[in-house]
Amino acid sequence: MNRDDYDLLQFKFKREPVNNAALDLLQGLENRSLGSVKKNVKSKEGIELFAEEEFVRKQEFSEMRCEMPGIPRSTFLMVFSPDGSKVASTHGNHNIYITDLRNGRNIKTLVGHPRTPWCIAFHPTSEQIVASGCLGGQVRIWDLSVSLTHSFAMYLLEQYILF
Repeated sequence: MNRDDYDLLQFKFKREPVNNAALDLLQGLENRSLGSVKKNVKSKEGIELFAEEEFVRKQEFSEMRCEMPGIPRSTFLMVFSPDGSKVASTHGNHNIYITDLRNGRNIKTLVGHPRTPWCIAFHPTSEQIVASGCLGGQVRIWDLSVSLTHSFAMYLLEQYILF
């Protein structure tokens, strides 16, 4: 084998450079989903920095002021509807506010949790159905399409609810 053949062979097997940060992020997410996350501060900070750089800073955002009825106290969580037209937010006053992102107005206040709602999700195909869970273990399913807000509460032994 002469030098030209060797260079050609080497060129054929040359791999594209690997983005180690992307692989580390994927590995970290896979480990987290399996429940085997190592308490490595450096890798956690690296994953957070990479995710912020790749998924947040490259996006264009616009600021919008949204109205909240009363004084909602602390805001714990905000979740967007599947079509991006609404946002649901949970607060320390035990309420959930549904805001129309087209105009920034509060369209529904969901009242009924005995403790602070800690999780919330829109139904993946129906933006009129919202599920929420509070620190008291209560899960509520809300129907936003009715004029009077109604929901039903259930208590689950499971740790999560999926649509």
